[in-house]
Order: sequence, then structure tokens, then C-alpha cells
Amino acid sequence: MMGPMDVQALFDKLRIDLADLGVAETRDDQGVRSLTREGVPFARLGPDERMAFRAVGGGAVRAHADELVTAQDHGDWVVVSADDVSQWEVLARKALVMV
Repeated sequence: MMGPMDVQALFDKLRIDLADLGVAETRDDQGVRSLTREGVPFARLGPDERMAFRAVGGGAVRAHADELVTAQDHGDWVVVSADDVSQWEVLARKALVMV
């Protein structure tokens, strides 16, 4: 499993890699970091080192997450642990398309 520093660094890398697509970062009052486009969040990094990906209308996000052991469905979001960190960028890009 990745440590907190590695997970934060990966989040930063995703933000930088997706910046050309209009992606920005926001933080809520609890310090939860989100990737957004046009103010709509599509990926959130929780304090538990799990990343949530917006799956509203996102069959591609759900289909990909269904293949992962750590993925959990949380209504409009799919949550994936750091054990599947190698899939975070793919999921973030699929969630971004739906924004």
C-alpha cells in the first residue's frame, strides 16, 4: 500500500496531467481534495487514502471499477483504495469525460 505522501503526490500528478483539460483542485472544510472541471467534482481523495470517482451516468467508470477488488459503490460515486492506485488515472479520465 502507498503511504500518505505517495497518495498526495499522485493526486498532484493527476491534477497537473489533467490541467490542460480544464481541471482544477478544490478543498472542502475537512481538507478533502477534489478534482473539478467547471466547478463539478469528478474525483475526491479522502483522508483514508481512498479515491472516489464520480460515476453519475458513467457506465465506463462503473464497468472499470467492477474489475477491481477494492472498488466499492457509493451511490453516485465509486470508491477505490490505494491498493488499486495504478487504476486511478484511468478512472479519473473516465469520470472527467462525464462532467
